[in-house]
Amino acid sequence: MYDNGDGTYTVEFTDYVSGDYEVQDKCYNFTPEKATATASKLKSGTAIVKSYKYNGNNTYRLISLKY
Repeated sequence: MYDNGDGTYTVEFTDYVSGDYEVQDKCYNFTPEKATATASKLKSGTAIVKSYKYNGNNTYRLISLKY
């Protein structure tokens, strides 16, 4: 997360998307094997967020999103 100096922050991220997850022992398990199998489905991007107070909690509001 990088402070842009104007009240916004730049966040660089990688989104691990497999499209389908298996349920094992009633829990989602993301294993190294699944990570390798889904590596071709990784999406990287950049988001711009701004500090935001919601229901009395400090959080962030999404301003823009680019993949």
